[in-house]
Amino acid sequence: MMMKDLKAAMAASISEVLETMFYMPLEFEGTGDPVRRGFFELPDIRCCRLTFGGSLNGTMVMMIPESLLVPMAVDFMAEERENIARIHTDGILKEILNMVLGHMLSNLDVRSDFHLGIPELLEDASLVKSFRNSLPECHVLVESVEGLILCVLVLDD
Repeated sequence: MMMKDLKAAMAASISEVLETMFYMPLEFEGTGDPVRRGFFELPDIRCCRLTFGGSLNGTMVMMIPESLLVPMAVDFMAEERENIARIHTDGILKEILNMVLGHMLSNLDVRSDFHLGIPELLEDASLVKSFRNSLPECHVLVESVEGLILCVLVLDD
């Protein structure tokens, strides 16, 4: 499968999931390079990864700044900002990643079975830094009114 097809499938899934779950308008065209846009310089990037297997095997990593996760949690949970704790934003990040990857894989090959692992929060900033230094080809930078989101797909050999 071509990388451009995977990137298009990622973008479509991100759009559908975030617009459906959070009524969040998104921009994909012209968002630019994450490094040049300063994404990796944001102080509060939260990172989650999810492995998958089937006709494709690999890992998807979703990176969303905490400053964006909080308003998403407020909207999704219908809670006041002061009632949102880290456990809530962690849950939102895991659920977004799970929904995006599941949706993407289902749309890529409706006849194949696939399995998803368990979303894993990455507290160590070294993975984020490694992407800053060597970003995989298959990545999508998304811009919302509230901020930037980066999704990376790494396929196993």
